[in-house]
Amino acid sequence: MGFPSFSSPSPDIKALEDDLSAELFQEKGPPLAGWVSLDGGRVHLSPRFLEEARERGWDTLEGVCRPPQGEVVRSTPFRITSLEEGYFRKVHLRGWKGAGLRDRIRLGASTFLSPARVEVYWGERLGRLRIPTPVPVLLAEEGPRKGRSALVTRAVPGGRPLDGLAEPPPPPVLSEAARLVALLHSNGLVHRDLYLNHLVLDEGGELWLADLQRLLEPKFFFERWRVKDLAALLHSAPSWAGPGKRLRFLLEYGRKSGIPGREVLRELASRVLKKERRMASHSPKWD
Repeated sequence: MGFPSFSSPSPDIKALEDDLSAELFQEKGPPLAGWVSLDGGRVHLSPRFLEEARERGWDTLEGVCRPPQGEVVRSTPFRITSLEEGYFRKVHLRGWKGAGLRDRIRLGASTFLSPARVEVYWGERLGRLRIPTPVPVLLAEEGPRKGRSALVTRAVPGGRPLDGLAEPPPPPVLSEAARLVALLHSNGLVHRDLYLNHLVLDEGGELWLADLQRLLEPKFFFERWRVKDLAALLHSAPSWAGPGKRLRFLLEYGRKSGIPGREVLRELASRVLKKERRMASHSPKWD
């Protein structure tokens, strides 16, 4: 038995979305309308952030890409993310080849598109779906194949990743997490890096979705990617998320997604749990 397929937007709605994307997102120069450029076009930022960027030394590519000055949130040979006085600064250390083939087809983008610029694009897309994401204020790019790129976003106010909570969050938070993921999938999008540390609870109890650079709108094999998203959430769940909470999350996700029938949901849950077991058997690539 198959799962319900999500239909593509009508041609009129699709044309409207494309027009809106063209207005908000740009492949070259400033990524968003109204942003300004510095350092010979290598740094683009919101004009509201201009004075603060200069005070922090982030008005040049070298300044934005310098070593972390605050808490290192994540570090790999390819990328360093730091939290610095209310801002997340994500620096990609290696030359970038641009978006993958599927992303280039979807974005209508040039061959070379930096990970930071891709993340700005998806933030705009998710904003139109009313999915909260960190607000970008600065983008820096050294150039295709040449070197580094970086993205600065405002930190989520009082943000706490769900995998870092010492105690289970209230049931409405888990219900909202299921709704948010179902909304993402119902619009034909998958995250591809959907671990609980990318679901962030703010000081007002609202959930935000972070780390968007791997988002994808797959034309084929959608179910494969949906299963992987759900399995990643379960795989990253802390000890307080026992079998009961995992099952309730999947049931709530099924309701929010409009998946009809107990047998269909059982089939989806079986595939998700099987995928999660495979993920648990692998050693992590990075700390």
